[in-house]
Amino acid sequence: MSKSEPGSSRVRYWLTIALTTVLICLCSLVAQAQPDRPLTVTMDTVEFNVCDNVKTFLMPINIGDLKTADSVYSARLYLSWDTTVIDLEYLVITSTSTLGYQFSEKNVQHDSVSMVIEMGTPTTDAVPVVGSGKPLCYLKGSVKAPDVVGGNNGWIRVLSMVVDSHPVDIENAGMVRVVRDTTPTYTGALSISAATFDTARVDTVTLTVANLKNRRVNEVEFAVGLDSSYAAFVDTITAGTIAGQGIWSTKDIHVTADSVWGTLVAQSNLTTDGALLKLVLRRKTDSAFTSAFTVKRFVVNDRSCLGKLVTQSGEMTAKAIRKDSSSGVAEDRYRSGSEAIRVIPELADASLRIETGGEFGGEVMIFDVTGRMLLRQQGERIGASTLRVRFSEVPPSGIYFVGLRGRNEIVYKQFTIKK
Repeated sequence: MSKSEPGSSRVRYWLTIALTTVLICLCSLVAQAQPDRPLTVTMDTVEFNVCDNVKTFLMPINIGDLKTADSVYSARLYLSWDTTVIDLEYLVITSTSTLGYQFSEKNVQHDSVSMVIEMGTPTTDAVPVVGSGKPLCYLKGSVKAPDVVGGNNGWIRVLSMVVDSHPVDIENAGMVRVVRDTTPTYTGALSISAATFDTARVDTVTLTVANLKNRRVNEVEFAVGLDSSYAAFVDTITAGTIAGQGIWSTKDIHVTADSVWGTLVAQSNLTTDGALLKLVLRRKTDSAFTSAFTVKRFVVNDRSCLGKLVTQSGEMTAKAIRKDSSSGVAEDRYRSGSEAIRVIPELADASLRIETGGEFGGEVMIFDVTGRMLLRQQGERIGASTLRVRFSEVPPSGIYFVGLRGRNEIVYKQFTIKK
């Protein structure tokens, strides 16, 4: 058996060292040949409330987290945007809340429809950009018409982006939208109060609006209805209501037995909420009943700030009016008086002259719009078809009703006192 030469051991030693070095170099070359990890660019959707009167916005360009191993020293973006609805300022915002703040140099070039943003740091003794939870940078712009509503109103696109040797995937465009806020703050409401008939024949209900003031509302359309077999609308009252204010260029209100509807157009935006209009009702039966009012329509102008409209209907209830069974008289029927009936206030002597236009008994009843009876007396006959009643004191200016008893019916006629 031969012994190994001392020189051959040294050869094997140095050969092992050489092979190990070659393997290390190969592994390093393989590692360097691996592509840098891909980066994904995303942009946000910026929303404006149509009522905020805000035009400017900041649009973030997000690139995800950057690590030291990513070795990011520069970024170059090519942008385009919807010039019909967006004005984009020719600058890049890299505050301390952005990753781009770490770049020492920024440059912006542009034409009327596109922009190139370059950011970088010389690699000599440079530190790569690192961080998480921050956008790369912000773009600043404004919406040309912030009161335009509907859809995605404008877009900003990163058409291409280079971040050193990283592949970049551009996921989406940034969108700017002007929307209506549907929270309670921007919800308009129309409600109708309840009516309660006791022995009263007449009652009033109030249409009330809420959250219309200071919401760019200058037009209101409404319609309400009821079952006219129980009661009927007979008139409206504007005194002390928004409809009675001198702000309206159009005031078109219609009344039928089962419906009241109207359109109100103001010269300027509403600055108050509350009672919009009062409605006068007359019951048509002495029987007890419960029936509903229905708000059929509630619309405001398109350019208002409101994102939602709600309505609340009311209810009318009535107790039975008992007839005198011992009299043998049938239950009275109630109807509106014809044009032949005229009521003439004669304020000088605190009286009413009533031209009945037919044969009615001498009993006269006077009600206010709440159904409260103010007077009940036998009328003084001063002609074949004319009666006179006297007040102890003339009532205040307003709308009233006179009731004339005939055979098995009471006829009502509206009149107005103006002092």
